[in-house]
Amino acid sequence: EQRYLEAFEDFSVKGEILLLTEDTPAHLLPIAAMPLLQTLDVVYSNSTLDSEINELLRRDANREAVPLLSDITHQYEHGSRMLIVSSVVKIAQFTAHFPMAKHLRPGAI
Repeated sequence: EQRYLEAFEDFSVKGEILLLTEDTPAHLLPIAAMPLLQTLDVVYSNSTLDSEINELLRRDANREAVPLLSDITHQYEHGSRMLIVSSVVKIAQFTAHFPMAKHLRPGAI
């Protein structure tokens, strides 16, 4: 029984952060990205999403403006699965701040 309880002490729920640049064409995204896009809880973007990209996303995922880094960290630590769509410069900053994030690029994850 003690080992069972100890197994949950180090157990932590982590979310998922996906990064996508605004100008990435939907038809060039890898097929492996499709299931990831269907499990999102929230999509962060400061501009209107491309209609082709929007078609690939989970329909009931919340759409919001990109929040502060601390808010993203909080959401991640509480198990939220999120996609951040932004400029190349901003995505580079997010990549540096969140090394665990998956950067969706044409032909690669």
